[in-house]
Amino acid sequence: MQIAKDFNQQCLQSGRPQDMVPEEWLCDTIFCDEKGIVLRMRENSPPYGGEDEPESGVTTPELFKIRKKKMEQMKPHRFVVTAPAGYIAKAGIKIGTVLPLLSKEKMEKIFDNHFAQPKNYREPLLLPDGRVIK
Repeated sequence: MQIAKDFNQQCLQSGRPQDMVPEEWLCDTIFCDEKGIVLRMRENSPPYGGEDEPESGVTTPELFKIRKKKMEQMKPHRFVVTAPAGYIAKAGIKIGTVLPLLSKEKMEKIFDNHFAQPKNYREPLLLPDGRVIK
């Protein structure tokens, strides 16, 4: 809770009361690529918007252009993992490491396995010979 209080205090001091969040909402956000490697992290942040989502939040055309340009310079992410505030520091997660949640085995078994999803949720699979599997 102290993290949220500090964040809200910073918002008030910098003249951004609109950015204040309920104290229980703050979280750590981890952005990973298609192999589960950590690309970037945001500690003790609101669970929405910010520099990693240029299309979200209150914005102006100028601010949108700045955010979009910044995103184009970053490697795109496939996974966004949110955790309780303080998790990144506690677990010692660093940029360039693979999260256990996104290990090679779990990627093959769950995330990259078309048939791991329930049949009514998954997209049809187009095979190289032209057949479609639903």
